[in-house]
This record gives sequence, C-alpha cells and structure tokens, in this order.
Amino acid sequence: MKENERHESSGKKWSRIWLWLGVIVLIIILLCWLFGIGTAEDITGVSNG
Repeated sequence: MKENERHESSGKKWSRIWLWLGVIVLIIILLCWLFGIGTAEDITGVSNG
C-alpha cells in the first residue's frame, strides 16, 4: 500500500513540474512574439525610431 501511495505522490509532483514548465514556455513564446511584432518595443520604448 505504501509503495503505491509514494508512487502516486511522486506522479503528482512531476505533473506539477511539467505544468509549470509549460506555463513558463508559453510566457517566453508570448514575449518573443510580442517583441517580434514590435508591440512590446513600443510599450517599453526600446526602439528609438
């Protein structure tokens, strides 16, 4: 019984890690896309032109 419970808790731990990893990757992609189309540059004032 204890072996099964331990396996289940580690499975939840890994699924939580993968969930956060996916969220971080999505945020990075979103930021790259915003900088790619120039919206974030206009907001932050990075480009001088």
